[in-house]
Amino acid sequence: LNDRGERDLSFNFLSKNEKDLNEAVGILESKLRADPLLANVSADGALPRPELQVYPRKDEAARLGITPQQISETIRVATIGDVDAALAKISLDDRQIPIRVQAAVDMRRDLAAIRALKIQTASGGTVPLSSVANIDYSEGVSSIKRNNRYRVVSIGSDLPQGVALDTASARFRQIVNDAKIPATVHLAESGDTKVQTEMQQSFVNAMLMGLL
Repeated sequence: LNDRGERDLSFNFLSKNEKDLNEAVGILESKLRADPLLANVSADGALPRPELQVYPRKDEAARLGITPQQISETIRVATIGDVDAALAKISLDDRQIPIRVQAAVDMRRDLAAIRALKIQTASGGTVPLSSVANIDYSEGVSSIKRNNRYRVVSIGSDLPQGVALDTASARFRQIVNDAKIPATVHLAESGDTKVQTEMQQSFVNAMLMGLL
């Protein structure tokens, strides 16, 4: 990251078609990472990542007197810990230190262990979480960025030692132009790349005005 917390080189890719956008980003990341004029290439936004998906079995949960909130709380406490307001605290040097309790990392990665978590019924007994919810791993998006109705993914890179921004930017564009990506995906500049282009355009406009 540069001194403004941004990548040296950054372009946004926009599309209304999520599948086409993810396909384009996958193609471009592979090609861009192989080029020596670009360093630490990575994408941000709308890329698939593993996530735990929980679908309550409403009829069975209702029969046992278990609410969707209970199911959500059981999963949350086991995987990321309870909300801050509900955490127990200890006093240390006039400070209140929250105590966050959550399952071990290995358990959080074990789907069978998560399904076996106990949840209390209205009668006071307990049943496995899997008896009132279908739980599985799937792929979701790391984040969703939008511009109007378009989904947006940013691909950025750092500049290797001795490589100028305009040189890297030109190479980036060449790779994008040569790559066979879906026609629904469009390129837009961002970060320092956009600033430099705007400055260059302003310089050209000033030169043209001077010639008139």
